[in-house]
Amino acid sequence: MNPQMVQILKWLELPFFAWLGAFTLYILNRHQGKQPFSLFRALNIDVLTATARPFTILIDMVLSSALGALVVMPLTSPNTVAQAIIAGLGMTGILAAHTKQTG
Repeated sequence: MNPQMVQILKWLELPFFAWLGAFTLYILNRHQGKQPFSLFRALNIDVLTATARPFTILIDMVLSSALGALVVMPLTSPNTVAQAIIAGLGMTGILAAHTKQTG
């Protein structure tokens, strides 16, 4: 593999795992019937009702988790993969702590 590509992948490793933590908690919140931190919900795009399209929900999950990772990386400055995952989980958890049940 190209050395520059290896360097780029290494640079993206921790943000990816922070995103993965946020994505995982988004899934868990939806599974438990709680309103997760959602970019689309803030923009008044339907991601909560039974008529919401699955593709729209998936894109919201990806983008909302990316926003969470972008915010949490400079706030926590994780040094390991485990710290990045916990930071992603924690960020989303804090934002979803006072949510209401959906439906």
